[in-house]
Amino acid sequence: MSSKLFTMLKLQIDENRRTTLLLSNILQAVTRLEGELGEAYESEDLAQDGARQGLPTREIPLSEKDVQIVHLIQLAPDGMACADDIRQRMSYRGRNAASARLSRLCKLGVLIRYQLGHKVYYNYDAGKTTNTLIVTPPQ
Repeated sequence: MSSKLFTMLKLQIDENRRTTLLLSNILQAVTRLEGELGEAYESEDLAQDGARQGLPTREIPLSEKDVQIVHLIQLAPDGMACADDIRQRMSYRGRNAASARLSRLCKLGVLIRYQLGHKVYYNYDAGKTTNTLIVTPPQ
């Protein structure tokens, strides 16, 4: 009878060790996640403080051609342009290059896309990019 008792105690001790090890790993993971979340909240607070002070909270790297496209849209009579307008003003052979650049600028959040009939027009909204710094390479 004592050997059965000894075997049961040994199994219980082994199970206790495994449980303790598992709980220790969980505690380490939770501690690591708390640290990462704390850093994320701190960086978010710094971004909000920068926005309150009028500093840009994000940077968007743009090529020289992309900056020219944004300027063309800003200077357009109605403040909007389609791929055909950009193709013509930038002397592209086809509409695909202009369309791809406009689509990329829209995904970056620099331009706003409007579907008017069969054509897609893009508009630059300065209010949308108030806290954005557009970075271009040196010329």
